[in-house]
Amino acid sequence: MRILGPEKFGLVTFAQVFIQYFTIATDYGFNLTATREISIHREQRERISEIFSTVLFIKIGFMVISGLVLLLIILTIPKFRNEWLVYTLAFGMVAGNVLFPVWFFQGLERMKYITVINVLAKSIFALSIFIFIRKQSHYPFVLLLHSLGFIIAGTLSIWISIKHFQVTLKKPTRIMIISNLKTGWYMFISNVSIIIYKTSDIFILGLLASEEILGYYAIAKKLIEVSNQFAVIISQTVYPHISKKIRESFDAVYRLIRKVSITTAGVTFMLGLIFFFLAELIIKLLAGHIYPESVRTLRMLAIIPFIVGWSVPPTQILLGAGLDKKFSFIVGWAVILSLILNFVFISFFSYVGAALALILVELLVTGFLFWEVFKNMVHIKLLSQSSLK
Repeated sequence: MRILGPEKFGLVTFAQVFIQYFTIATDYGFNLTATREISIHREQRERISEIFSTVLFIKIGFMVISGLVLLLIILTIPKFRNEWLVYTLAFGMVAGNVLFPVWFFQGLERMKYITVINVLAKSIFALSIFIFIRKQSHYPFVLLLHSLGFIIAGTLSIWISIKHFQVTLKKPTRIMIISNLKTGWYMFISNVSIIIYKTSDIFILGLLASEEILGYYAIAKKLIEVSNQFAVIISQTVYPHISKKIRESFDAVYRLIRKVSITTAGVTFMLGLIFFFLAELIIKLLAGHIYPESVRTLRMLAIIPFIVGWSVPPTQILLGAGLDKKFSFIVGWAVILSLILNFVFISFFSYVGAALALILVELLVTGFLFWEVFKNMVHIKLLSQSSLK
């Protein structure tokens, strides 16, 4: 932030958000559906190898298609062609993400491997930033270093999967490929919807405002995204357990969800208070200057981690119970609402409008998730009762 300044930091952030669309395309819906399959069949080594090989094969195929689409965009759209190196280097994050089978370790509930690999790769990335990024003209290399961190993590995780978990890479059958594509379709739609409504503020602000304004907003948004990782980590950790246990005992799942909710709400509420009251100090420490636009944005978005934290319990219950269509329907509407609100609000209120749109959409999504859980409570309870029988 200090070396690049708001303008180039805004460009780097825009490139990261843009590349996320390709990342989510290659993820398809496997981070949830494959996790669920691995969790259910964790004792069947042959079955696990089939799932692993098929999912990896499909993801690599999607990566090749995504690369061709990116090339077409760079060749035809001036905004992307002018900074072609930035977007090309950023695409390495897609490759690294394809190689990193987070869903495999989650399904086996071996989260320590994800932690160790991520810490190692991102420590290398952070250290490299301090060593190599010395002036503003080095901004493309931020994305190169970021991509290398992802690729190192992905390569290491594949090696661990084969070496320590005896996963055997096999040629996937046509039936397995079609089956996985069908299973992951609704979660793919959900994931695409989530990434669009969570990043449309950055993307649309980048289209309608200057890179400098985007940079001011992005500084605060990055802090919020880091804080949201607390809820994401909690969600990823408990999801495989809930997917398995919800078919055995709803009461046990309810007790776990209740504990998770209290912890998540408490931590995210405290984070929100810190961001609101210490916004100027935080921005100055990280960005080197007190940018009023960044301070205002951070105070407005301080409530977001708390809202996102509360969305974890209903999301876990719906997906654990296999109600993927219900979840997809909610986030699908969130995309439409997010796009409309961002275009309208940003046109009139610039970065303040982007912050308002994000808050409104997150509130509505969380509210509708809870509504769907209450509406389908009978079905969810019957699921565990029928499994017991």
